[in-house]
Amino acid sequence: MSVNSLKQIHVLLVEDNPADEKLFRLMLKNSRFYQFTITAFDTLKSALDTMAEENYDIIVSDLTLPDSIGWETIRDLIRTQTDIPIVLLTGIEDEQLEIRAIQSGIESYLNKKNLNAELVFKTILHALERHRLKGLWKKSELQFQKIIQQSGDGVLVLDKQGTILYANPTAEKFFHTSAEKLTGEILGIPVTTNNLSELSLLDDEQKEMNVEIQVTHIEWEKQPAFLVTLRDVTHRKEIEAITKEKDLLEKIRFLSGAIAHEFAQPLQIIGHALELYVMENGSSERLNVCKINLQRTTKLVRQLQNINTVETKPYLNSEILDLEASSKEKADLAVPEKKINKWVTPESK
Repeated sequence: MSVNSLKQIHVLLVEDNPADEKLFRLMLKNSRFYQFTITAFDTLKSALDTMAEENYDIIVSDLTLPDSIGWETIRDLIRTQTDIPIVLLTGIEDEQLEIRAIQSGIESYLNKKNLNAELVFKTILHALERHRLKGLWKKSELQFQKIIQQSGDGVLVLDKQGTILYANPTAEKFFHTSAEKLTGEILGIPVTTNNLSELSLLDDEQKEMNVEIQVTHIEWEKQPAFLVTLRDVTHRKEIEAITKEKDLLEKIRFLSGAIAHEFAQPLQIIGHALELYVMENGSSERLNVCKINLQRTTKLVRQLQNINTVETKPYLNSEILDLEASSKEKADLAVPEKKINKWVTPESK
């Protein structure tokens, strides 16, 4: 494999001991698949000063330097270089410092007493890969946070006691207060996982708003928690109410048609019989009253056959024919206006 086809890795080495620097270079010299370019400095300051001018893939730094020792070295490296993986190189055995360094963001730790070419090579490659994966995880986390922040649903995170740990901007709108003020407050509503529930809130115009709540178990900052999703379903409920009312009207129309059909034929027979009786026996005041009532009943039956919804737009302003009004003496169809102003929950019926 030619040198030009090898993957290039640029290493910033911070080491004040010339012998250790030479040994480190030799260990990385004979890689089959990577070409290591090593730029070395003997002080932390000189190494950090060059960062603005050069692009490095990884930093390998001694823990004990002329201008920085121990935790001070770790702190300064992390503070100034958060986007480059760092491997510590030292001859001091300090397990607590090693743990603290890893927890603070250092990728790995090499002890000079146990160095060999394979260990150095693998440590550098593993540090590069871990740093890459951490970057992807962080990017994914930021994207997730962006989605949550911009979500049209309200999102709350609660601890096991129901205390709010996080609220997104939509949740702020639902509760008419800032996330900062919501955080630390008790939600104050029952939390039931794996079931949908509803909550009535007031919107910005003080109108009733139906909010659907869904709760799931999550882990938040390594602790068990609840993820509460709040969705405004007011419009959906209005559509459901409209659909339900339309279905009811259709049933009324069908029933009225059936009733009218059942009455029409007997009324027709009665009418013919009444006419024959008058022709044979003559008319009378009582027969005239019967004839008037028969005509009125026949008219009502015809109106039942023609019952309909007078369509106007929008549907919420539709006028619905009133059956009760049609039973009055004049048999006129009253057409009262019916509006759905708000959703009535099952509990309030």
